[in-house]
Amino acid sequence: MFKYADYVYKIYQEKSFTLAAKKLFISQPALSAAVKKTEEELGFKIFDRSTANLMLTDAGKVYISAIEEMNKVERNLKNYVENINLLNFGDVTVAGAAFISSFILPGIIMEYSKRHPNISVQLLEANSVNLQEKLLQEEIEILVDYDFDNEIFQSFPLKKESILLAVPKKHEINQKAKHALSHQDIISGKHLNKQVKGVDLSLFENEKFILLKAGNNMHKQSHKICASFGFAPQSLIAVDQLMTAYNASNLGMGITFTTDTLVSSAADSGNLLYYVLDVPDAERTLFIAYKKKEYVSPAVKEFVKVALEINGEK
Repeated sequence: MFKYADYVYKIYQEKSFTLAAKKLFISQPALSAAVKKTEEELGFKIFDRSTANLMLTDAGKVYISAIEEMNKVERNLKNYVENINLLNFGDVTVAGAAFISSFILPGIIMEYSKRHPNISVQLLEANSVNLQEKLLQEEIEILVDYDFDNEIFQSFPLKKESILLAVPKKHEINQKAKHALSHQDIISGKHLNKQVKGVDLSLFENEKFILLKAGNNMHKQSHKICASFGFAPQSLIAVDQLMTAYNASNLGMGITFTTDTLVSSAADSGNLLYYVLDVPDAERTLFIAYKKKEYVSPAVKEFVKVALEINGEK
């Protein structure tokens, strides 16, 4: 009755036999045959295939609920076993955007794995919107990101960041803008000195920016920063990842907003100048979070503990 439950549930999640087959790494005919066997055993249809969009039948909804209950029991048992064994085995799935996964999470994972070598850590990267949805659906357990709903997620401040304006050194607007800083200035922390003046961003009102796409924290912050100077930024191109915007600017494509964390982690090409943005919205905090629920595994709690020891705000 539940032999092919995982197959059926994946179809339900993807709303498509084709997409589910790809995710399950099996052929669509094989998947269809498995569902047909299950329906024959149950004596009713699980999916209504007569509509344009794949839908569950009323009986199918009951079957899916039964699968979810079984999965919940399985997860609870797994959590109980992990707790009994005091981190002697288990796994943790952590995630972050490309920059976070490349420069922040590896150090945390290395230290965590050194302390708990029998815990398997899986790392996933995607854009922030998709990752928070995955955290909500419990497809991942821990996320390092910016904006979290405190009603849904338990979050801890990991790192404060300054948002900077990055401008290709050859851009003629540098002749008008004042108080430019070098890559080495950012690494040394000079931009944090209150004596360093911020740029008049209104000089850039007619320029086009490399921006992050809507739904990303930097998209929101960029618009707030520009609004503080009385204009909305014009987009040259919109990208998914902060690293992509930085690299494009570094190649001379255009102006972008970046962070001191990224600049300090990137190699100095000598192609960019940086400007301080002296407005409240030019500061943001990176958090590590997990979904609020009745039971949080010791492996997850320990990962957060290690992350805060290494990077946490004092």
